[in-house]
Amino acid sequence: MAERTTWNPLRSEQEAFQFLIGAIAYFAAIVLASVLGGVWAGVAVFVVLTAAAVAWFVRRNRHPAAKEEVSSRATPADPRGCSSSRRR
Repeated sequence: MAERTTWNPLRSEQEAFQFLIGAIAYFAAIVLASVLGGVWAGVAVFVVLTAAAVAWFVRRNRHPAAKEEVSSRATPADPRGCSSSRRR
């Protein structure tokens, strides 16, 4: 079976916390609009915020950041003058 990698939109603990704060603000805005303006105001806020969140998410993940390349350094010479391969 081929190995499958899992895609995680929350790349760090900081992003997960920011998502949590954003979700709280999202639902609070919908509830506040519903209480102050009625059901249709809540629906309007829901539609606008959901469209904005989807647009942001799609734009953010269109070009995921490339993995950082790890450069290798040359192995330093052995200070004892021995070669790295062993003779038998």
